Amino acid sequence: MVERLCQALGAPLCQLDQTAYYDFPTLSALADSSVEACLRDLGFGYRARFLQQSAKQILDTHGLQWLESLRRLPYVEARDALRTLPGVGTKVADCVCLMSLNKSEAVPVDTHVWQIAKRDYKYTTDSGQKSLTEKIHRDIGDFFRKLWGPYAGWAHSVLFCADLKKFQNLKEPARVKQPKAEKESDKKSKTTKTKREFDGKGEDTKTKSESQKRAKACVKKETNKLQITQDHTLL
Repeated sequence: MVERLCQALGAPLCQLDQTAYYDFPTLSALADSSVEACLRDLGFGYRARFLQQSAKQILDTHGLQWLESLRRLPYVEARDALRTLPGVGTKVADCVCLMSLNKSEAVPVDTHVWQIAKRDYKYTTDSGQKSLTEKIHRDIGDFFRKLWGPYAGWAHSVLFCADLKKFQNLKEPARVKQPKAEKESDKKSKTTKTKREFDGKGEDTKTKSESQKRAKACVKKETNKLQITQDHTLL
């Protein structure tokens, strides 16, 4: 729908790989009285009138920089300001706050999100309400903000998308098998074996030790012989 909107009312930007790209329509283009009929032809349905009326109200009452200025307001003030526009309820205002005004704590709530809260997080209402009211919308938002913190809005978006039907049958990526961790007894066995392995000369540690002992004994024996010879010479 957004792509069709840009093609019909936006200025052309460029053409890449035989595809034409268009800018998003300006407020002036959306505020024109002929826009409602055009948007209905594009499939916007009942939203067509609200889009044209909202664009006209922003131009007539607030000016071009009004939407940008809402980024500097606290979340609740920005949301309430958006709700003064025709056809903009709490959920739509929260969507705009989250996705366009840098309000990461904004949690758009509809019946689908309410079902997720009840099913997966055991959320319950004190009043036993069965329809989504303004209070329930606020309470669910507070519930998720307390649970997820300042980025509750984006955490909610992940849950919302994951619960859509087109994501239900996705296969999990194949898991890579990790090598089994060695037992401590195996490590000790390998360490002992390594100590007995041949050194660089091809002689194992035990044999080398015995050779050194024999060499020392031989040197001592020859030293004693030399000492005896020297003693006889002196005599």
